[in-house]
Amino acid sequence: MVRLCKMAAALVAAAIRTLDYLRAIIGSCLVMFVQRVRAVVDGSDPNASSPRYAVYVTYDRRSLTADYVKSQVEALARLGYRVIVISTSPKLPKSEAEKVLPHCWRVMHRRNFGHDFGAYKDGIDRIGPMDAVESLILMNDSCYGPLFDLAGIEQRAQASRSDVFGITDSWSIAYHLQSYFLRIDRRALRSEAFSSFWATLLPYQPRAIVIRRGEIGLTQHLVRRGMITEALCPYHEVANRALQLILARLASNSVQLLPAEKIYLELLANKINSGTPLNPMHSFWDVLFVEFSCPFIKCNLLRRNPTHIPGLIGWTSLLSKHTSYDIDIITRHLKID
Repeated sequence: MVRLCKMAAALVAAAIRTLDYLRAIIGSCLVMFVQRVRAVVDGSDPNASSPRYAVYVTYDRRSLTADYVKSQVEALARLGYRVIVISTSPKLPKSEAEKVLPHCWRVMHRRNFGHDFGAYKDGIDRIGPMDAVESLILMNDSCYGPLFDLAGIEQRAQASRSDVFGITDSWSIAYHLQSYFLRIDRRALRSEAFSSFWATLLPYQPRAIVIRRGEIGLTQHLVRRGMITEALCPYHEVANRALQLILARLASNSVQLLPAEKIYLELLANKINSGTPLNPMHSFWDVLFVEFSCPFIKCNLLRRNPTHIPGLIGWTSLLSKHTSYDIDIITRHLKID
């Protein structure tokens, strides 16, 4: 009976995915007749001669440019990247665009078709042929930071053998680099694998399809064609370190744990030990920046805490202790609903 239920659940899930994909195809056909790009505004282009490009995607339902977004665009520019900022917000007020114009090549305002991967695709199209591009960063505004200087990340990526370098990776559904920050090197950029992925990416997709065929699909597509990937904070190293720290906390008589916190830590330890894939940016948020110098922390973790992680209330003191990042940038943004 249990086996039949599992089979039925799998068939239902497959049917839903098929229906979602059919909707994506129909939606893509419809948006072919809609102008996706609403406006393009030229910036100061401080790195006009640079062969390195970055596509930075931001969305705000109030059509505001947050301070942390401005600082992230500045950080990319300081690395020597020619940045195209793509806003998928409802509007693009001149006053908000001007906050990033001194640090970027241009600002594009587009309709929010295809979420961040739809915007990445249009940004890559705007850059043009990849023949002369040395490296490309794809980044979105889903994280606060950088908590540490991105120059160290750039140096680490340049020194690695990887064709695609990310901050964190995940084994959820299938192995992939998490797409809030990806650095793609010249071998991958000039490959047929890279061009064919974007050429076949549907411009209109539900979010679940974007994750499966965009974020997961990009890594899988490139890996299958021989590209090498690397993460600054490899999942299994982070998970093993988190397990060590959790077991030490549970075994220590000097540490007072609330009942809910003890239950959570025991459950988390069991999941890690059993190999259950977890989202490292949520489950290991503190281990990432304390132990691995991860430069980002997820916005929705601090705003929503969707998996109800106990102890998250201490994020301000932990960041203050281990980073020099201006915490006020985060708290100001969190105060705006």
